[in-house]
Amino acid sequence: MATTEPAPAAKPKRKPKRTKDGLHALKRGGWRFRLYTFGSKDGPRKLFTLPRGTTRAEAEAYLAAEKSKAKALAGKPFLQHFTVRQAWADLERYYRGSGASESTVRIVVQSGAHVLPLLGDRRLADLRGADVESYQRTRIEQGAAAATINMETTWLRAAIRRAVRARWIAEDPLPSGTIKRVVGEAKSVPPLTPLEWARFRDAVEDEETWQFYAVRIPQLAGRPLDVHRGHLRTASAAFRFALLTGSRVSEVWSLTWSAVDFEAGRVTLAAKKTHLVKSLPLAPTVRAILESQPRGTPAAPVFTRSGAAWSNTTLRSAFRSLAKASGLRAGPSPHTLKHTCGSWLTGEGVPEAVVAVVLSHRKTTMTQRYVHPSDPVLLEALLKLENVEKAVRAPIGRHLGSGIASFPLQSEGLSAR
Repeated sequence: MATTEPAPAAKPKRKPKRTKDGLHALKRGGWRFRLYTFGSKDGPRKLFTLPRGTTRAEAEAYLAAEKSKAKALAGKPFLQHFTVRQAWADLERYYRGSGASESTVRIVVQSGAHVLPLLGDRRLADLRGADVESYQRTRIEQGAAAATINMETTWLRAAIRRAVRARWIAEDPLPSGTIKRVVGEAKSVPPLTPLEWARFRDAVEDEETWQFYAVRIPQLAGRPLDVHRGHLRTASAAFRFALLTGSRVSEVWSLTWSAVDFEAGRVTLAAKKTHLVKSLPLAPTVRAILESQPRGTPAAPVFTRSGAAWSNTTLRSAFRSLAKASGLRAGPSPHTLKHTCGSWLTGEGVPEAVVAVVLSHRKTTMTQRYVHPSDPVLLEALLKLENVEKAVRAPIGRHLGSGIASFPLQSEGLSAR
């Protein structure tokens, strides 16, 4: 009589080892535990996973630290439905009370005026990347610029980070990499002509132009015009330095006296975007600009306004003021000065490898890998740039409404190209 052997019993599923404190030892290594982050079952319960290689002692210390945080929050109010609108209100309160500039507060409020109608009633903890993408598509349909949409999502991320730090939500629902930036169409802004630059550079020095500007700009009402004019003078010097060295505005306002060596005749600038450092010989006009600035300690900024350092925002605001005063066409920004520098150098026949060094460009032609411009070559290029910059003087009465239909060029040997 045939007999059949009984099937082997299924092995019980192995459960992770668990310590008395609630730590689970994972089979693949590492540790895991769950914890009510507000010290109560009414609050959120969060899963913590510690990486492979974490020792038991380290895991127990981490668990103890999280328990201590939860115990400190026990009994405090917990918002079950903390919304984007509430988080944004908290962000506005923070910036209003933190001494931030009026322009920063205004930008936060304006960004909220677009974010809140679309996302304001959503639970902050339930936000997902698809929600932000839908918001971005809606804003694109409304005709908003890519830079504006990216700024609004940046402030949304700031509101989320504040909510996480305040423990209103257990974790960031939109971790780094979730939100993709909106890429707009690249707009090509032509470089400044020598005549446009001359009007921009000298706008604050021409009395007739300044008075015309001061009357027409409403935001200057009630402000001390002499202080504003002094600020624009120092900003004009900073922009002239940027043009003559091919520097970005961030390289200018972050320049300190430790990077200026008058004895060796050199200035060193660090490009934050490309992480390159360029050291340029001091051409006469650049030296004169630096020598005209109030000297400070090695760590002090070179370009200041009333003793305070310029910033990216304040320099851009000063550029807009000078553009309005000089009647500059719409479109140029401080970065246009860098393009202008490259255009003028190329127009003067300076080799591409030399232009690349002046502009701190990382990627150029293959020639740059084998050509290393010497100081005399760089100085010759910078002198050519200064000659173009000084070749044209803006005529008196160049402001809008002056009745002058055309502006004759006052040249020092070069015509405006």
